[in-house]
Amino acid sequence: MMKKFVTTPLLLLLLPLFCMQVFAQNIGDGKSSPEFKNQGEQEDYWTKNFFRKEYKDQQLEVFTGRVVAAADAFIFSGDSLFVNSQSIEMKTIFLKGLLYPSLIGGNRISDIEELKFIEKSLQQRRFKFLLYQKSLSNPTVCFFELTNRHATQKTTLTEFIRDTKLTFFKQGWIMI
Repeated sequence: MMKKFVTTPLLLLLLPLFCMQVFAQNIGDGKSSPEFKNQGEQEDYWTKNFFRKEYKDQQLEVFTGRVVAAADAFIFSGDSLFVNSQSIEMKTIFLKGLLYPSLIGGNRISDIEELKFIEKSLQQRRFKFLLYQKSLSNPTVCFFELTNRHATQKTTLTEFIRDTKLTFFKQGWIMI
């Protein structure tokens, strides 16, 4: 009789551990995660899910103050944004005031990468970059969308950015 009494509380204590392990395998939207060949495939999967779940059309304000381009930074009325590499097209995004420090919540970003695999139309282009913040040791993945209602199949990226609006911006996840 004593043996049964000791075993029952022990089982009751261990039962939640077994349940947590079983349920931990099925995290997400109820579907099992696909197998990935590499980290790039996994990040693309996460990106598609991010836009599917988080996307809302926004009309974000443009920075209206003075923007000055320096060697590796843009200065927005005294607030600096450091950018690792700056193509002509990406410089235009900052000089137009589409992305700026108070909007993105930081002051240093990586190269901006266009996400052609999830673009919705010729008039909308999606991008991502890594945001480095003073308070965090790891970067945050950020996404944004630019919309140009006049873009066609022949519109270059430079032309697209010249007449574009920022229609979505959101921080995604922290890279570990």
